[in-house]
Amino acid sequence: MDSLYLIGFFQSLFFLSLILTKRKLILKDYLLGGYILVLGINLLFIFLNQTGLHDKYPLLIILDFAYWTLLGPLLYLYVEIITSPSPKLRFKYLIHLLPLTFVLVAFGSYILNSNSIVFFKYQNDSLLFKVGYFVWMYNSPFYYILLIIKLRIHRLKVQEFYSSTKNVDLKWLRYLVHGFAIFLFFLLFSPYLAKFIGNYSFVNSYHYGWFILVLYIFGIGYFGYKQKGIFSEIDIESNKTNEIIPNQSVSYESLNSGSNERNQYSKSGLTDFEAVDIQQRLEKYMIDEKPYLDYDITLPKLAYSIETTPNKLSQVINEKYNLNFFDFINKYRITEFINLLNDPLNNDAKIMGLAYDCGFNSKSAFYNFFKKETSFTPTEYRNKKLSEINN
Repeated sequence: MDSLYLIGFFQSLFFLSLILTKRKLILKDYLLGGYILVLGINLLFIFLNQTGLHDKYPLLIILDFAYWTLLGPLLYLYVEIITSPSPKLRFKYLIHLLPLTFVLVAFGSYILNSNSIVFFKYQNDSLLFKVGYFVWMYNSPFYYILLIIKLRIHRLKVQEFYSSTKNVDLKWLRYLVHGFAIFLFFLLFSPYLAKFIGNYSFVNSYHYGWFILVLYIFGIGYFGYKQKGIFSEIDIESNKTNEIIPNQSVSYESLNSGSNERNQYSKSGLTDFEAVDIQQRLEKYMIDEKPYLDYDITLPKLAYSIETTPNKLSQVINEKYNLNFFDFINKYRITEFINLLNDPLNNDAKIMGLAYDCGFNSKSAFYNFFKKETSFTPTEYRNKKLSEINN
């Protein structure tokens, strides 16, 4: 098992080297690299502990204090930067150093006075020490909750601007976040698991958690390799279709959902007359040009085509149709699909072939949205229609 920890450590160094050898490093690369490095150092520290190093140099526990209070913040900042319209460090991000600072202060009595005692044998009944221990142990699960909220908000924002989420897939971020949670779960509950299977000791009981960490690091490499731009350069030429039309700026920060919609547009300056005009131009354009057939249509592209701004178009779609952009476009696609499906000439056509013709580029997205709109799967709907015709 000890050699597995070394393998995990060298894996992390390898993936870190892939990031650092990119031609142009940006902030998110440094944050991801730091996160992977901290994960790897964790495994190296565990490996060295098996040699008795921790008993010989008890103050090495300070490294443990550091990386357990940095993992959550580093991952959170990475997700924050990668989902932000203006990815740069801000002064407010220093708040994420509070867990580390508080833990070091709370454990100050041990650091200053007990360098010959193993930390887990150290006794201190002060409230500050107990709170510090709690923060040290459970700040990572707290950050996982924050990350889930962050991803949900980001998904809602994406649906305000894109008609398809395939090219802005959240699988990479979901893997990082949920993989982190699985690792935490096994680590925190490893002692109970070890007791259950009858192989308990204070140190060895955590081997299950460290084994999951090795798999997690390997998974970061695997999914990172499949995700463009993580360990390799993004092909700029192949992504030109995703560029926002010049001068069509979008205020991502202003996006909200649900009960905040009214506040969201309270200062937009859009008059009722202008809203009706945009709505009429929008409906005419949707019927005449069928822009929804383009799987890559975005809010800025559509706004540019009908000569308005993305924010005003978003407001019209939200307020006049009570829909976000994603649902608005896909409703047209579903209508187009049903029209094609009802055409006798398409009785033998493949369902996904028709779906792709209507602008969908993801089977799962198509099936989910079709079921949401009709309460049937596409196959059930087709069979129902054919049955009605035959009867």
